[in-house]
Amino acid sequence: MAEESVTRRVMNRGFHEERRQLVREYRRTASLVLSDIESLQETARRAFGSYSSWVSGDQNGVINRLAVVSTIFLPLTFLTGFFGMNFAYLTDELESSAVFWLLAVGLQVLFLLAALYVLHRTRLWRRLREDDGDPDDA
Repeated sequence: MAEESVTRRVMNRGFHEERRQLVREYRRTASLVLSDIESLQETARRAFGSYSSWVSGDQNGVINRLAVVSTIFLPLTFLTGFFGMNFAYLTDELESSAVFWLLAVGLQVLFLLAALYVLHRTRLWRRLREDDGDPDDA
């Protein structure tokens, strides 16, 4: 709108030549400023996209580590809750310490070994260790 009003004003016959040249220079300078602003906006968009991608990758690594830790401790949590309940079956049938140790510790060790085996076979453990050694983290 401002461009149109300036153009109409310049086209007027009573407009001096010096002012016309000033208006042309103003237009050229305004055009350069607008192109610089658009360029800076595009650069800011790309920088924000890169930063968002970096943050997303970092959060993905944290979530993977949290999943591994929760997988290891999930059976212990289940067994703690299970043996913390006072069911008649638990108090009547599991009176010997051998059965308790077999269920409580044996299941935990068995599940832990199975989880570590799966982590080793899928090479997820190595990727988690490599994420810890990134020089960008420092």
